[in-house]
Amino acid sequence: MYKNINNIRTLSVDMVEYAKSGHPGAPLGLAPFIYILYKDYLNIDPNNVNCEGRDIFILSNGHACAIQYVMNYLLGYLDMEDLKKFRQLESFTPGHPEGKSKGIEVSTGPLGQGVSNSVGFSISSKKLGLSNHIYCIFGDGCYMEGISQESFSIAANLKLDNLTFIYDFNHTTIDGSTDLSMNENVVLRFKSLGFFVIEADGEDINDIKKALDYKSTTTKVIILHTLIGRDSIVQNKNKAHGSPLGEEGVKLLKEKYGIPQIPFYISNELKEEWQEIRNKKLTLKKNIFNQKSKC
Repeated sequence: MYKNINNIRTLSVDMVEYAKSGHPGAPLGLAPFIYILYKDYLNIDPNNVNCEGRDIFILSNGHACAIQYVMNYLLGYLDMEDLKKFRQLESFTPGHPEGKSKGIEVSTGPLGQGVSNSVGFSISSKKLGLSNHIYCIFGDGCYMEGISQESFSIAANLKLDNLTFIYDFNHTTIDGSTDLSMNENVVLRFKSLGFFVIEADGEDINDIKKALDYKSTTTKVIILHTLIGRDSIVQNKNKAHGSPLGEEGVKLLKEKYGIPQIPFYISNELKEEWQEIRNKKLTLKKNIFNQKSKC
């Protein structure tokens, strides 16, 4: 499993390297969680991206979108040429997610915006009588924004149990350590709002599944402890934000993972695994989508 996760990591890094700009740090830290979320939890139809009964995934820290595009490639929403056009004008893989691209629910970029979007999706799904679930990943920068705090408050107040927030808690912003701007206890803050809070190691698959599996009667937040730029030369450094690893950095990362030094390399194991996953999602779609959905 980790071999395929690491291949997803290097694909994300290759995208940033090829574009000569972007954010490799968050994809490296988030890879295990996003892999498990897409593989085992997101109920979606690979052949109908707009199915009304689908689960919703929103990446509020949109600068991490390279890994979201890799997952959408594996689902068949994008092709390899799209990955190679990362951050190019008019591409389907811009530097922050845009709603025009398949598999992207809303445009995110301004930090915290996706948090509010997810609350809106949650409320709307309940009003429509849908049984889907909304997942929203946000980072330290999103957490610090006023718009997100207002949204957290209303989510907890309404006990939106169809909404799960995932806090990519790596303690690093583009300026440096989060200690520069905050030192509050985030667990106590969410508990005080009325959330169900569960912590998980972002590299531990069992921890991740346990957190996702837990059923809550109110809004759930997973505090996901990750390392920005994990396993790379910029691990735990703010340099993991906003710039490629560089040729040597990519080489060292691929050596560590035992992945060939080929740009955009994807193993047969990863291809075959995701073909099986696509088929499985298609087979199960009649059972997982609400009767009111228009699929």
